[in-house]
Order: sequence, then structure tokens, then C-alpha cells
Amino acid sequence: MPVVFVSGNHDIQLSLSEVQACLVERIKRRLPAEFFASPDSGSCETDRLSEQLQFFPWYYQTADGVHIEHGNQYDLYCSVLDPAAPLCPRKQLRPNAGGLLIEHLIGHLGYFNPNVESTFLLTTREYLAHWQTYYKRSKRSLVGTWFFGSLRVVWQLARNYGLRGKSAVHWPRARHARASEPTRCGEREHAALFALPDVRAAMRLLCIDRALLLLAVLASLALALLSVALAVPLFIVMVALLYCLRSNAPAGDLDEVSAHVDQSARAIARIYGARAVVFGHTHKAFGVWADGAFFGNSGTWAPMYHDIACTIPVETSRPLLWLRTEGEAVSGGLYRFHDGQLHADPGNQTDPSEPRLPAELLVASPASSPALRFASMSGASPLGHDPSTRGRDHNSL
Repeated sequence: MPVVFVSGNHDIQLSLSEVQACLVERIKRRLPAEFFASPDSGSCETDRLSEQLQFFPWYYQTADGVHIEHGNQYDLYCSVLDPAAPLCPRKQLRPNAGGLLIEHLIGHLGYFNPNVESTFLLTTREYLAHWQTYYKRSKRSLVGTWFFGSLRVVWQLARNYGLRGKSAVHWPRARHARASEPTRCGEREHAALFALPDVRAAMRLLCIDRALLLLAVLASLALALLSVALAVPLFIVMVALLYCLRSNAPAGDLDEVSAHVDQSARAIARIYGARAVVFGHTHKAFGVWADGAFFGNSGTWAPMYHDIACTIPVETSRPLLWLRTEGEAVSGGLYRFHDGQLHADPGNQTDPSEPRLPAELLVASPASSPALRFASMSGASPLGHDPSTRGRDHNSL
């Protein structure tokens, strides 16, 4: 049973052959010698690992119609022009707004959880209260960090994409990201769903457009004290410049961006006639059945808390998606691993019976975080099923 890597915005380097070779080599060093022994002759098969590790830079589709991808390509703050060719002409990774925000802004503020947007996307009143609580008596500057961090973000995005952004996907290169032979038809329509990087939308998210407008008003008022004839033209020029920099992207918050990512899954199911579409990216686990297909998100295992003191966790379990196909039937859905057991999430299973994993796959450790251990069992698939049966298991963690 192969292990499939589908890269997203956090690990887009996996689309590079050099990175793939490095990862395979490091995994090879960790495996025991018995893994490479041929079950028939007992000889060493060093290429066995390379055959069982597969890399797909855009999406992956199984032979029985399960579509899997990260989902960042439908988020204008985290998408790239071509997921199969992430390098710019300078041989550097093309940045996206989400990664730059973490690197230059959120990661320097010190009192926000980068995994939970509600902790750092606040109203003006909430920012003032946050500054009063955490920054007033510290050497950190909330305004200074925002100002200089925002400039770095906008500069790097404009340097790679221009202020007006790109108007079309790099389709000739994106075609090389196709996952499997049966799914070539429809990829052009699929790529048309991409939310292209938009520098002006990032400026709006960072409130730079409003800050520039406020600056224009203050500068015009100050100049008006000297000469009204000069102040009015300056104000008109500044407003015209801001109008030219406006973004055509919907002015929504990150919850609306996440909703758009989920809606894109429905479009993908229609394009390919998929029986299931599995995403990640949004960190929000769910599983629903609609129009004869399953739509799910595997959520995240990253530490996420509602409060800055990290005492109220967002997710107390470890969500995962487990789909099983038997002929034309698809069953399974969202599961949650906690207390050393795998529990089916109610309301998203076509088969109400809860499957039980083999004992070799369960690790019950009350003193530590629960985990899944994948064992290699002789003569059986990793989930304990006979590999000769028609049914297939697809696991997404």
C-alpha cells in the first residue's frame, strides 16, 4: 500500500525532485533492514521504498474516484500560480501572503496564536484592549511591528506578482501536476478555480489601504493650513491612487475564505464526477454527504487554543478521515481519535457501524497525547484487511 504525499502551501517544496529524493533517503535511513528484504528470495531490494512513496504537487485521485488535495489553491492568501512549479525566475520559492504574514508579522507580535485567526484578527477596540493588556508596559511595539511587517509583506508580494497580480493560471506548466492517467480530462476547468495571489487583497487584509487613506486626509488637512489650493489636488491624487490599487476580490474575512475553499470542493466533484473530495488547509474538521458524494476536511492536529494562555483548546481530539470503497459504494467519513479509541463522528457515516482498528494500530497512553501507530503486518494491508478484496481504504490524517 503506497504512502502518498500531496503538497500544500506549507510544504510546497515537496514538488521539487531534489526535496523528494532527500526525504526518501532520510526515511530509508530510519527503516530496519528487514523492510528491504524480499519476501520471496530474502535479497535486499533498495528500490522498494521509492516505489511505495509517491509525490503529487497539486492533487491526487484514486482509481475509484476519491479526490484528495490540500485546498490552498482556492485561498487567495495562500495560493501559488503553479503548484507544480513553485520557483520564481530567481530560483526562489514564490511566496504567498499567508506565509509572509506568519514570518514578518504574526510571528513577531508575541501574544497571538498563529493557528487561530480569531486571536489576531481583531477590531480596533479589541486591538486597543490587547495593547493595554500586553504591550503598554513592554518594549514591544504593536504599531511598529504591524507597520514594518506589513511593508515587508506587500513588498515581497508585489516583487513576485506585481501590484495588479496575475490574470490567469500558468496552465501549460500546471498541467504537469496531474495526478493520475484517468483524470486528465477536466484539469483546465479545475485550474480555473484557483484563487490567484492578490497583493491588493493582502493590503486590504492588513488595513494598509485604510491607513493610506487616513494619511492622505491628515496630510491634506496639514497642507490646507498653508494652502487650500495645494491640499485639494493632493487629496484627489491620493484617493485616485487608492482607487487604482483596489482589489476585485470579495471583501470577506477568513471565515468567508474558508467557506469558498469548501465550495470549491463541490465544483471539483462536478468536474471529475468524484465520489469523494477531501481537503485540508482550513484546520476545520468536518464530513458531509451531499448529492451522492462525500465532502470532508481532515482538520489539524496542531496546538490551537481560544485563549492566549493556551488553556482552552479548540480541538480536544485528533480528527482524521477514513473512507472505504466496495464496488460502487463509498462508506466511512470523519473520525476522531481520543482516549485511545477511534470514534466515528456522528451524522457523516453512510455505514453507521463503527469500524474497529486492529490492536496493533492502537496506542492507549493516558499520560501522553493519543497517537496512531501504523504497523506493517505480514500478509495483510496496514489496516488489517485482505489486500485481495475489492474494497479499498483511503486514509487522510
